[in-house]
Amino acid sequence: MRRTVIVVLIAALMCGSLSACTNIKDDQTRTKSEGTIAGAGVGAVLGAILGAILDGGRGAARGTAIGAGVGGVAGYAYGSHVANQKAKYASREEWLDACLAQTEKARQATTAYNARLRDDLVRLDKETRVLETAYSQGEAKRSTLRAEEKRIKQRIAETEQLIQRAEAEVTLQNSVVQDARAGGNGESAFRLETEVRGLREQVDQLKAQSEQLATMSHRMAV
Repeated sequence: MRRTVIVVLIAALMCGSLSACTNIKDDQTRTKSEGTIAGAGVGAVLGAILGAILDGGRGAARGTAIGAGVGGVAGYAYGSHVANQKAKYASREEWLDACLAQTEKARQATTAYNARLRDDLVRLDKETRVLETAYSQGEAKRSTLRAEEKRIKQRIAETEQLIQRAEAEVTLQNSVVQDARAGGNGESAFRLETEVRGLREQVDQLKAQSEQLATMSHRMAV
């Protein structure tokens, strides 16, 4: 019942947000906004359902936040691919500004996901160590460890998916940086390169945290 309420609320919020997007006159801006909202909404719903299945109400809330973060990055990347079609923009400056905004949003979303994952890793490390000790002392069942391993693997898959999307964004925007430099837009190239570098750093952090998740998953493999 609680899971159903969460899904309905998210769906209502998403519909309202998408309706607001219709007021945006610029087609490219509207496409990017709709992509972000749709991705976040779908991600949130899926995250809420998965979290509720795995960890009840608390898991649903956490899953919603995580899913929205991943979905938002994916949705924005999908919706803003037009930012690289220069012919659709009135000027190069407009196009480059759109690319900068796209990269900044991707960086912010990835940073937020990293922060949530960092907190969860602290909790998971303690939980898996306790379970590992309990199992070795005959105080925990194998099925309990297997269930925890499954949850962690799902989180790894989610994180790896985000890594792939963020890396694709890095590659895409690096090509825009080169184009900007070649076209004499040095200042825009510098600003975009700075954002891309920030996104790259967040991707590296995601990879490191994914490796930590893999260690915890291995700890539960009995």
